[in-house]
Amino acid sequence: MNAENFKSEAYRQLFDIFSQVKEKIPVEQAKARTQGFMYAGQFMGLVSQEDANQIIEQAHFDVFSMSVAQRAEIKSRKKQAFETHDESYFDIPTVLRQPSL
Repeated sequence: MNAENFKSEAYRQLFDIFSQVKEKIPVEQAKARTQGFMYAGQFMGLVSQEDANQIIEQAHFDVFSMSVAQRAEIKSRKKQAFETHDESYFDIPTVLRQPSL
């Protein structure tokens, strides 16, 4: 396997996982398998950590239309609103709670 084939397969696996996450399908086993695949690619010198992060970001953006950091921020705000019982957060229409792209 060459580096380009590896990157294509890693992207495919990540895209599938993120698609399942979006559909709320459990992905623990696939996630662990893909994580091992990515580590193996780094060990074999097919990808660097930076390459792996770029593949993850691209697959995530293609599924969720936002970066990993943007989605984490949204999840954090929602969690904080639940924990503090801040109902005003939920008065904002969902479409307006999404980051502008």
